[in-house]
Amino acid sequence: MNYTVRLMQQSDVDAAAASLAKAFMNDPLQNYTFPDEQERKERSPAHFKAGVEYGMKF
Repeated sequence: MNYTVRLMQQSDVDAAAASLAKAFMNDPLQNYTFPDEQERKERSPAHFKAGVEYGMKF
């Protein structure tokens, strides 16, 4: 498999946040932060989006 590494663009933020939310859906900290599974599914992407956008500054 070949992968291309590139700088993240603003248009990638939502997809990256959704991927992180899915990857960490059963993480103990996420479960503590959002104990209700439905709430976790709804709110986690926005939670991770803030981190992704902050990380793009560097």
